[in-house]
Amino acid sequence: MSPIPRTSFVALLLLVAPLAACGSEDDGGAIAVPEGSSTTTTGAESTTTTATTAPPPGGSAITIAVEVAGGEPVGGAQQVDVAVGAEVTITVSADAPDEVHVHGYDLFADVTPESPASITFVADIPGQFEIELEGDHTLLVELTVA
Repeated sequence: MSPIPRTSFVALLLLVAPLAACGSEDDGGAIAVPEGSSTTTTGAESTTTTATTAPPPGGSAITIAVEVAGGEPVGGAQQVDVAVGAEVTITVSADAPDEVHVHGYDLFADVTPESPASITFVADIPGQFEIELEGDHTLLVELTVA
């Protein structure tokens, strides 16, 4: 049996993902894909940026930077609290390739030593959400939206 091409795997994952229990206890395991989200992959280095709808007027913006070395976030996993409606940008640099996953929002971006991952989205779903390296299930950020 030949391996499934990455594009076919991603398409299959998008079809099957709503059936999976992917989330924290506080969000009931539900997967929410915010309306109006889009993904753009640029260059051969697989930098992916994902964005949802714009924050409401007067909404806040927060940037979270994470460096991963030896398979662990430098300084440990972060606890970050944001207000509903805040625009969140997470940038992850790593010494090994992996995929960054924002649980609950179901957003993904590839990270390599040559190319950091950057994901921008509006935190419009209240609850607690893990941001992790998907391949190793390494927790990077525990995001609380309230």
